[in-house]
Amino acid sequence: MQTSRLEELSKAWVIPESSSKKPGRFNITLCFPDEKHAVLADGCGGIFILETGDRNMDSAEWKV
Repeated sequence: MQTSRLEELSKAWVIPESSSKKPGRFNITLCFPDEKHAVLADGCGGIFILETGDRNMDSAEWKV
């Protein structure tokens, strides 16, 4: 039986350093338009479309 509990955290992707140094930063927004993609707004005017692959895998890294 599958549960919704998160057992362990893992890093999937890191926002580029240049995005975190701008003044006037807003909240980061992340949405999942389908099962293999994510769209991230970095709060500084940058938008990233990420290929997440199979998010059910334990070691999946996301790619821009």
